Amino acid sequence: MKNSKYNIYRHKNDDLFIYNTMSGGVLHLNQEYHEKFKKISADSSYEEQFPDLVENLIKGRMLVPEDVDETEAVIIQSNILRFSEKVYTLTIAPTMKCNFVCPYCYEVNKVYPQMEQNLVEKVKELFKRIKENHEYLSVAWYGGEPLLGFDIIQELSKEAINLFGEKYIASIVTNGYLLSSDIISQLEKLCIKQMQITLDGPPEIHNKRRKLPNGGDTFFVILNNIKKMVELSPDTKVTIRVNIDKENVSHVDKILSYLDDYGLRERGGFYLAPVDNINDTCNSSICFNNTEFAKEQLKFVEENLKRGYNYLHFPHANLGICGAVSPNSYVIDAIGDIYKCWDDVARTEHKIGNIMDDKIPMNKNLTKWLSYDVREDEECMNCVYLPVCMGGCPNQRIKGKKKCLPIKENAEEYIRLIYDLSKESISRK
Repeated sequence: MKNSKYNIYRHKNDDLFIYNTMSGGVLHLNQEYHEKFKKISADSSYEEQFPDLVENLIKGRMLVPEDVDETEAVIIQSNILRFSEKVYTLTIAPTMKCNFVCPYCYEVNKVYPQMEQNLVEKVKELFKRIKENHEYLSVAWYGGEPLLGFDIIQELSKEAINLFGEKYIASIVTNGYLLSSDIISQLEKLCIKQMQITLDGPPEIHNKRRKLPNGGDTFFVILNNIKKMVELSPDTKVTIRVNIDKENVSHVDKILSYLDDYGLRERGGFYLAPVDNINDTCNSSICFNNTEFAKEQLKFVEENLKRGYNYLHFPHANLGICGAVSPNSYVIDAIGDIYKCWDDVARTEHKIGNIMDDKIPMNKNLTKWLSYDVREDEECMNCVYLPVCMGGCPNQRIKGKKKCLPIKENAEEYIRLIYDLSKESISRK
């Protein structure tokens, strides 16, 4: 056996922490086991002497067979997932209309109709064609605000359920404002079991950034709807997204108090997301660069831990990269245009076709996605973070940018937090 090339080592006093980017596992070795590990690393014959340590190292993929080329293994496994025909994935925007006016929205000042019935019928036909060659159908409902087109979601969901049964999987990205008790009960029947909702901080911040066209507040309506959602549909996973930039970052941690007050501490997940400069919606004076965001993310994690939230986790391998580079994943907008990435929706220069076409032509907008190959980047291929990143966002890379994951910037500090927590745990015993 040999040490994995995807191990990251950090020393704390006489202890050793090993984080493996393939498994996402973290192993804390005290001084005794640290010495044993050094012996194993220098001479594999010691493996028989320390079977318990070896067992854990193998389990965390920190030890791998001597003859394994890990980089090639990562690429092969990535391609298996990327080109698998088992699951077909669609992101569908039944409408691009929205009931909010968010200042950072890249769709501002644009008007879109709701998906017309002829397009709905075409989507149904697509479902039937997918069924002929694929076992599962996964649909993410998107917008705009998708619940403004709830009648379309209902119609298409029923068709998908009729065709795929239990092998139909669905999620929704919504602002949460329209989540009435009736809609919540319907969502579960429509197999929508995952939901992402955005809160951009405490009410005084959120209400300035995510407001109604008439200027009306939305924070408490959304928070009450989230509470209602987890009570009425406990099997649905609700994730709260917090969009941050330099204007709201100092306030986002206050949202945790409201989650506590509403009994939502253990009823869903949440994460920070940087506001991206898509379509020039912000600039460097407002948006974070990667290093800046990594620091703010770490601060948020520390605040979470202080409040008793279990937010500390290391990313594991994301070998499928992104659906946008798969031949079995597409985005359909409200006028039937087809894209590969939902960040490109409504920018017609990036569309690859229209659902009214009998077949998507092999054009330059499609081939740039399907020919995406992280192996062209030598730096990425030699990077210890390759399994969790796989070259970063393909859309960014295709457009000439490269954006590494925050973990590359703050892994050592994450390990420090684990060390502090382990010491605190020991002191309490």
